Amino acid sequence: MPNILVHILRQPSLTDILPVDGKTLATNSAQITWQTDVTGTAEVYYRVAGTTEYHQITGDPGNMHRIVIDNLTWDKTYEWYAVTGGLCAASQTATATFFIKDGVVFEQKERTFQISRDYDQPVTMTIQNRDVFAHTVLVEVINPYDDFVTGFIGTGSVDESLTLEAGQVAEITLANHAQDTRLNQYTLTLKLYGGCPYRQSNCRLCQGHYKRCGPGFQFETSSKPIRILYFHEHLPYH
Repeated sequence: MPNILVHILRQPSLTDILPVDGKTLATNSAQITWQTDVTGTAEVYYRVAGTTEYHQITGDPGNMHRIVIDNLTWDKTYEWYAVTGGLCAASQTATATFFIKDGVVFEQKERTFQISRDYDQPVTMTIQNRDVFAHTVLVEVINPYDDFVTGFIGTGSVDESLTLEAGQVAEITLANHAQDTRLNQYTLTLKLYGGCPYRQSNCRLCQGHYKRCGPGFQFETSSKPIRILYFHEHLPYH
């Protein structure tokens, strides 16, 4: 009796889907990520809640999928779902939502700075209050490296409070001491906390979910270049 070769093909299984349903984002871009157990295509469909037309964005095929939706409208709820197509069929996530909340955000997603491998290399970046109410803000750096010293100084840092009125823009200063750096690339995290607006009582710096945007800042020295990637975390009020 001849052997029969049978190919079994299955639909992709989608897991680790982010952002979670109902998440509030304090930035007008949304990063959609998920994983699949087989290699497949990547598509995200999104729309403003209550509208009829979905917009489509396509990413690179693979097992780990990441698609960024840019230029979203502030103070809007969006509906979205992700689709991965395999060799046999396609699978999709359940429809989820996220809300784009006006708040204090980093104004630029990506910049390049040139510094020397030396002491006291300050750089500035801009934040803006997109809300219609004033916010007290705090910025900080999460730095896991022992050979690179960096931190915010002046207004907006832990040493000096900063209050931004509605629509106000401010520059903040990040001090860098790179004299002892050993690596050519560093990945750090910037956190921007937007305090409760003054329309609420008991104003405080709120703990909340964040959106990781992924802008990069490149520092180059006269000898070996240092590439430092900063990931911005906007922590909105509840």
